Amino acid sequence: MTPFDFTLSTRLVFGPGTLNRLGELARALGFRRPLLVADPGLTDPTGDYLAARLVEIGKAAGFPVYLRTAEVRESDLATLAETASPQWTSTFNPQPFGPSDDLEVYQCAY
Repeated sequence: MTPFDFTLSTRLVFGPGTLNRLGELARALGFRRPLLVADPGLTDPTGDYLAARLVEIGKAAGFPVYLRTAEVRESDLATLAETASPQWTSTFNPQPFGPSDDLEVYQCAY
């Protein structure tokens, strides 16, 4: 493993109604176009509710819901997928995940 130094500043916001503050908190951090990516675990009824709720909160905060409404061109999806795959965060995925998988995520988000 290649040595590295990484500092992670974590803020935990917890409690009843916290999800309703998601838009406010994201805006306070300067987010303009956040992207929610979910795994198949969110396809159960609870996950469907959570995904729908997050879309609702994002819309209320004025965030785009799809990449196309976030000014991302469809022709750029393949390039985004190719550059996302080798990033260090992709090493945390417990399943094999490559550029074609990244492209599928971007296409679903488009």
